[in-house]
Amino acid sequence: MAARTDAAARSSYYFCTLLVQRRTFTTERRLSAVSGVSDPPGDRETTFGTPAAADRRRKRCERRQKRGKRGGVWARLKASPFKPPLPTIFLSNARSIRHKLDEIRLQIATRRTLNHCSCLIFSETWLDNSIPDAAIELAGRTAYRADRTAESGKKTGGGLCIYINNSWCTNVAVMDSLCSPEAELLLLKCRPFYLPREFAVVYICAVYIPPDANAKLALAQVSSSINNSLVAHPDSVFIAAGDFNHADLKSVLHKFHRNVKCATRGDRTLDQVYTNVAGAYRAQAYPHLGLSDHLSLLLHPRYTPKIKSAGITVKTVRTWPEDAVPMLQDCFHHTDWDVFKEQNTDKRVVLDNYTSTVLDYICFCVDNVTCWRQFRVFPNTPPWMTQEVKQLIRARDTAFHSGDQEAYSAARADLRRGINTAKRHYRRRIEARFETTTNPRQVWEGIRAITDYKRRSPPSSADSPTLAEDLNLFYARFDRDNTDPVLPPLPTTGLAPVLSVHEVRRVFCSINTRKAAGPDGVLGRVLKDCAAELADVFTSIFNISLSCSLVPACFKAATIVPLPKQPNVTCLNDFRPVALTSIPAKCLERLVIKHIKAALPLSLDPHQFAYRENRSTEDAIATVLHTLLEHLEHKNTYARLLFVDYSSAFNTIRPYKLRPKLHQLGLNTTLCNWIFADDTTVLGLITNNDEANYRREVQHLESWCHNNNLVLNTKKTKEIVVDFRRRGHTDHQPLFIGKDVVERVQSFKFLGVTVTEDLSWGDHISKAVGKAQQRLYYLRKLKSAHISRPLMDREREKNSSRPPLQKYVRQWSLLKLQHISAISSSPPRQQVVRDERRPYCPDRAFSITHYYRIRIHSR
Repeated sequence: MAARTDAAARSSYYFCTLLVQRRTFTTERRLSAVSGVSDPPGDRETTFGTPAAADRRRKRCERRQKRGKRGGVWARLKASPFKPPLPTIFLSNARSIRHKLDEIRLQIATRRTLNHCSCLIFSETWLDNSIPDAAIELAGRTAYRADRTAESGKKTGGGLCIYINNSWCTNVAVMDSLCSPEAELLLLKCRPFYLPREFAVVYICAVYIPPDANAKLALAQVSSSINNSLVAHPDSVFIAAGDFNHADLKSVLHKFHRNVKCATRGDRTLDQVYTNVAGAYRAQAYPHLGLSDHLSLLLHPRYTPKIKSAGITVKTVRTWPEDAVPMLQDCFHHTDWDVFKEQNTDKRVVLDNYTSTVLDYICFCVDNVTCWRQFRVFPNTPPWMTQEVKQLIRARDTAFHSGDQEAYSAARADLRRGINTAKRHYRRRIEARFETTTNPRQVWEGIRAITDYKRRSPPSSADSPTLAEDLNLFYARFDRDNTDPVLPPLPTTGLAPVLSVHEVRRVFCSINTRKAAGPDGVLGRVLKDCAAELADVFTSIFNISLSCSLVPACFKAATIVPLPKQPNVTCLNDFRPVALTSIPAKCLERLVIKHIKAALPLSLDPHQFAYRENRSTEDAIATVLHTLLEHLEHKNTYARLLFVDYSSAFNTIRPYKLRPKLHQLGLNTTLCNWIFADDTTVLGLITNNDEANYRREVQHLESWCHNNNLVLNTKKTKEIVVDFRRRGHTDHQPLFIGKDVVERVQSFKFLGVTVTEDLSWGDHISKAVGKAQQRLYYLRKLKSAHISRPLMDREREKNSSRPPLQKYVRQWSLLKLQHISAISSSPPRQQVVRDERRPYCPDRAFSITHYYRIRIHSR
């Protein structure tokens, strides 16, 4: 920080005289003169840390030269009041706005927050055609009103009004206006002077739903108008604010979020602000406007633009020249792999050295033919942005700062043409991916590129220097005090399975090259492109491993990536360990599992659906529901469903427990020496209130888990009681596992299907409709990209709202056909179908009843 003269010296007459006379003094003499004038002898002490020095340390508000800069939402809005990331909103139920204009003008003049407010939204304005626009004008703002008409069935009351601050936006258009007995709506499209690049426009929608209106019909009308706007601009910010009374917009638009948490009238929240951006606003209650019975609300934007929240990412990628793969194939083809073998009496040493040397050699060859490249990724850069467009943007900015109006207009026109050309070329490149019929992954890449579809990234873990060591100890807790006996190898009773070169080559060709490599660094692309050249050496390694009943040490290593199971991590068990193992080890597992499945007897439990051929989760759900409904048809019966969850089941399995079980099943002893589903459902069918067998089965399950070193996770174990009997049969005794009481719930998600205690499909349909509406968002983005109609029809068949609505439809075979028709014609489902048909194929729709028949016949 630059040096500054002491305050006492600046106000000194002696110092001012020296400046006027422009006399020159040395630094020592100036300091002594200042000290002599400002501090007379004997008045103050000059030692550092004394009261005299403390007096000179003034507060920040008293200093002319500030130290640092204030942060936070308030400071940012104060610094740039007319360039917020989202508009600042003032919401109020006016109840006759013309009688409160003086108070509104007074608050705007005296309160800086209201003066800088981007948008003022008033409901129940009670305006009519007899009141001109000039009578309700506010200085520096443009008024947009929607008065109540005769279509509402009422003569007075109602009405909406939106004031837009001209310093924030002047490009405003009225997109829709509605007045009906159920709802009143006014929709504006704004393109402000400043808007984060990730958003195209800002939609501001004022809504008023009367207290006596039909909430379902009102929400249907409002959501229809909102969906039409989102079809035109999927990347827009949508703000729906007003007096909703008893209606909840989130019940029909699941992607919208509430922003008002305080009560606005009494103890109820009648005024609400919904946005399609999570965490967009922070609401602050203001006093009533005049004699209005609603509190006013001031909403400050909390949203942080992507360029500030995500920042610039530097990525390092491996680039493959065009001749890299042929060079690798030629190198591996002329390699003598026998030189990597060692002569040693210890088979384990031979296998470990042989395998690790081969893997290191492959990585060495790959590093010689490839190179690494670094580049920066901006979070708000659109995919069509090219270097030519960036040059046009720089030329536009240069023309703007030059002050030449003609040059600036020409540069703007060139930029618009360049952006349109870049978008057109990008669209053609993406549409080329849709034309393929044999590569669905390429089609999906095109959809994801257009819609910017990304899976929800897990939240970052806590920044703790000891987190890695704590997780290491936590994951190794099962083997820390391991006292299991060392079992001698079983006597060999048969030949070890022998893998052929053709099998290894085929499994290498089926590798997913997008999978991450393990600790050995061998890429899946190398194994797939060089499958013919590497099949021989890996066949030799795999067969040696199986014949010796040994696994190479490098195949056992894995990179553990802890991913949070939930947003708020409270303990180490909230992290899910994801293991990245060696890709050759995964290929060996796929080859061995075929031999294990072939050796299993046919006398396995028929209720075992996991890891069985021609078995799926649909079969498991159908079996449970069929058995349950068949039992409930009898008199004086009910059922209790126990959904059991094990804690780290795969980590608690002990070899000395598992190997005898595999040997009893008839598995080859060589495979037993070389070498579980964790969720279980217990269905108790109870008659005449006799639960003895059900509780005995639960105790047997608990003892079996204890004997086999499995830990029941009682926190995730839930129970549902299905009892359709009338009166006097609601008092069911709780179920205990050890000393813990099993929580009884009303619904549970079982293998993707929400099962409720009344066996209704309402909750499942609501969640399916929510997923379907999310799919519709990406279909809107496809349409906004001007994808051709044939391609849109095909992608609508595959990737629209149909998969969520049609999932597990085969389980409806347990219902009657009229019940299926009722589900198909339910209002939430019909709303999704209407939203899907409106912008894409208005003359086509799918029938769940027809699809149900097709699925039943196919099985």
